[in-house]
Amino acid sequence: MSIQIFILGALSEGNYYPYDIKKRIGKHLNQTDAKITEGTIYYNFEVLLKKGLIEKIETIQTENRPDKTTYRITEKGLESLEESIYQVFQKFTNVQSLYAALIHLDKVDNHKITYLIKDIIEKMNKKLEYIDFHTSQGLICKNT
Repeated sequence: MSIQIFILGALSEGNYYPYDIKKRIGKHLNQTDAKITEGTIYYNFEVLLKKGLIEKIETIQTENRPDKTTYRITEKGLESLEESIYQVFQKFTNVQSLYAALIHLDKVDNHKITYLIKDIIEKMNKKLEYIDFHTSQGLICKNT
């Protein structure tokens, strides 16, 4: 999901080759956190293409070189990007799960994101209260 958000987000800013997107992702990710292979990128491009979220706009063929295809995002892709960013916040599990969405916050409604972040904070506070209560009751042991 997050790689597809990266791809859609980049294509919402301009037309790119898959390899260009791979380089852009590499700039945003620490190389020790994730290794994004060309196979992973091309697979996700194919998935997005089949869903109608992106489309091919040009293929350059040169002698002794693989074809170089340029892609752009479709209207359906723009809608999917926005919805995917909201879903990442709605399904929050940890800060790392938000990374791709955070890079593309300029593509969504800030008021809706604010609401979703407040909801995350509220849920986290409830978890902390639960842990504090059960720790004080001796039902959960503190790690020391």
